[in-house]
Amino acid sequence: MIRKLKLQGFKSHEDTVLELSRGTNVLLGIMGSGKSSILQGITFGLYGEIPEVRSRKLSANELIMRKPRRLESAEVQVEFDSGDKIYKVIRKLTSKGVDAKLFVEGKVLEVGQKRVTAKITELFGTDFETFTNVVYARQNNIDNFLRYGKTNRVKLIDSLLKIDRLDASRKKLRSFHNGVKGRLDELKVKAKKDVTEVEEIIEISNKKISDLKDEFTELQMETSSIKEKLDLRRLQFDKLDEKRKKRDELKSTLNKFSGEANSLDELLTKLPKIDSAKDKLESTVLRLNEMKSKERLFLSELSQVKSKKQMLDSRILELKIYEQKANQKFEDFAPKLDTKKTELSKLVAKLDSHHSSIEQLNSADAKCPVCDHDLDDPQKHISRHLKASLELKIKVTTTQDEIHILKQKQDENDKIKLDVQRAKLMIQNLPNLQIEFDSLNPLELTKKYEKQKELVSELELKKEKLTKASQREESQEKLNLLHEKITSLQSSVASLGFNEEIYSKLRIDVEVYVDKSSRATSRMQVIPNLIDAKESEVAALSREVNEVNLARVESKKIEKNLEKLSILVNSIFDVQVLVRQGFVELVNELLGDIWSQLYPYGDYYSLRIFVEQEGKSTGDYILQLREKQGWVNVDGFASGGERSIASLALRVAFARSLSKMGLLLLDEPTHNLDEGGVDRLSDILREGMPNVLEQVLIITHEERMEKASTGFAYRLFRNKEKEEPTKLESL
Repeated sequence: MIRKLKLQGFKSHEDTVLELSRGTNVLLGIMGSGKSSILQGITFGLYGEIPEVRSRKLSANELIMRKPRRLESAEVQVEFDSGDKIYKVIRKLTSKGVDAKLFVEGKVLEVGQKRVTAKITELFGTDFETFTNVVYARQNNIDNFLRYGKTNRVKLIDSLLKIDRLDASRKKLRSFHNGVKGRLDELKVKAKKDVTEVEEIIEISNKKISDLKDEFTELQMETSSIKEKLDLRRLQFDKLDEKRKKRDELKSTLNKFSGEANSLDELLTKLPKIDSAKDKLESTVLRLNEMKSKERLFLSELSQVKSKKQMLDSRILELKIYEQKANQKFEDFAPKLDTKKTELSKLVAKLDSHHSSIEQLNSADAKCPVCDHDLDDPQKHISRHLKASLELKIKVTTTQDEIHILKQKQDENDKIKLDVQRAKLMIQNLPNLQIEFDSLNPLELTKKYEKQKELVSELELKKEKLTKASQREESQEKLNLLHEKITSLQSSVASLGFNEEIYSKLRIDVEVYVDKSSRATSRMQVIPNLIDAKESEVAALSREVNEVNLARVESKKIEKNLEKLSILVNSIFDVQVLVRQGFVELVNELLGDIWSQLYPYGDYYSLRIFVEQEGKSTGDYILQLREKQGWVNVDGFASGGERSIASLALRVAFARSLSKMGLLLLDEPTHNLDEGGVDRLSDILREGMPNVLEQVLIITHEERMEKASTGFAYRLFRNKEKEEPTKLESL
C-alpha cells in the first residue's frame, strides 16, 4: 500500500505532499491542474521512469519544473508498506541522470537506480511493464481490453504472463530446426556418394609423391659431386683468370704508352728546334712583362687625359649656356603691383561705405546718413546705393584679377633674376677652364703608347716561337721516358706465364659444371612444389572421403537430435497453452467473487474470460457476463455502465493475480459515462471496491466522484495563466 507521496520540482508540483490510506483515495481537479502528474510521480518514484519517457513522448528533463521558474532538479519520495515493514524510496532527477535510494524502517537498504528498482520489483512481484499495463490504468484506457482486437488481446495477456518471450524462442527453435533439417538433407546427399575411385586416385598420388622424394635424394647426391668438381676447376680457373686480368691491364697500359709515344713522334716533327729554348723563353717572358707594364701605364695616362679633356669640354659647354642666361633681360612689376593694391583699397572702402548707408536706411529712423535729416522715400536712396555697390563690386573683382596677374608675372621675373645672378657666379671660372682644356694634348701620349704596343707585339711573336721550341724539348724527354716504360711492360707480360689454351679449357669445364648444377638445382626447386601440389591434392581428396564418412555418421546423429528438437518446440507451445489456461482459470475464479462485490444488480451474476475454440476467433480472449439463459459477450450486449464495471472488475482481477501490491491507479475512469454511470461507479468504488482490493487511487475532473472516497480526498488547482505551481486542498 502507498502511504505517502512527496513531489518537489516534479512537473507542476513545486512542493506537494499527499497522505494516502487503504480504500479509495480521490484526487479532484480540472484539466491542467496536475492530477496526472501524481500518478506519474508514483510510477517514477517506484520504477525510475514513466511510460511517456520510455515511448519518447517526453524527455526525462521535461519532468523537472520549468514554470513559473526553471529548476535544476526534481525529487520524488514514495512511502509504502510491504509485509509488516515500512519502506521509502527517494529518486532525484537532474540533467545528469537519476540518483535513487531505498530505505527500510529508516535505514538505507539499496542505493542506485537499477538496484533500487530491482528491489521494489522483488517486493511487489511487479515489474514496470506489469505495473503500467495492469496496476496503472491511464486516461481513457480502463476498458482497453474490450477495445483491443483479438491479436492485441492475445499479445497483452502473453506480455503480462511473460510467455511472449517463449514465442520468440519457439520461432528461433523452429527456424533452427528447419536449418538443421536442411543441413541433414545435404549430409544425406553427401553420405550416398561413392568414394572408391577417389581412394584409388589417392593411392596413385601417394606413389608419385614417394617417387619424387627419391628423385630429390638422388639429385642432392649428384649436386654434391658436381660441386666438388666445380670448386676444383673454379679454383684453377680463378688463378689463371687473375693472371689474364693482370696481363690485360699490362697490355692496356702498354697500348696507352705506345699511342702516346706515336703522338709525341708526330708532334716533334711539327715543333721548331732552338738551342737553350727554355732559358731564352724565361728571359723573353720577363722582358715581355716589363713591356706590357709600360704599355698599360701609357694607356692609363692616355685614358686619364682623354677623360679629363672630355670632362672639361662638357663643363665649358655647360658654362657657355649659363653665359647666355647671365645676359637675359627682365622687368620689375613691383611699382605697378603697389599701384593696383592702393586702387583696390580705395574701392573696398567705398563699397563698405555704401553697405553702411544701406543698413542705416533700412533702420526704423530712415534718416540721411550724411545730414541726419528725415527722408521722404528711403527705398529710393537704398536702390541708388545698391546700384553703386554693384558697380563697385565689378571694379573690385576686375582689380583683384589684375593684381593676381601682376603677382604671377612678378614671381616669374623673380625666378629669372635669381637664374641670372646664379649664372654670373658660375661663368666666372670659364676662362680658367678654357686655359686648362687647351693645355691638355693627348697626341704625344698616343704616340708613346703605339710605339710600346709594337714592341710588345714583337716580343709576343718571339715568346710563341720559344714556347714551341721549349715544348719540343719537354716532348723529347717524355718520349725517352715512355720508351723505357714500354720496354719494362713488355718484360712483365712475358714473365706472367699465362697460357691461353689452358685458360679456355678450364673456362669451358666451369661452364659445363655450372650448367649441370643449375639444372639439378632447378629440378630440386621444382620437386618440393610438385610434392606440395600432390600432397594438397591427396589432402583434398582425403577430406572429401572423410567428409563422406563423417556425413554418414553425423546424419544419423542429427536425425536423433531433430526428434528431440521437435519435442522441445512442441513442449514450449504446450507450456504456453498451460500457462494461459492456468491464468484464465485464476482470473475467472477471482472475477466471480469481484463481480458479486462490485455489481449491485441481479440480471448478470457472474463475469468470466472465455477462450474462443472455433471459427475465425479461435484463440481469442472474450469477456462474458452470465445471465439466466447463459453467457453473453460484454462487447455488444452490456450497457456503458455495465461495460465500465466489467472492465474495472477485470482490472482488479489482473492486479490481484499478477501483483502483490493490492493497488489500482485510475486516471479519469468516468470517460464516456453518463450521470447515472458516474453515480454507479462512485457507489461501487466506495462500497464494493474495499472488499476486493486494498487500495485504489483515482484522479478525475468529475466532482461527483468525491463521494467515492473511503480514504483521503484532495482537490488540486493552479492558475495556469500566471503559471503558478499546483496547490493542494484536503477535502
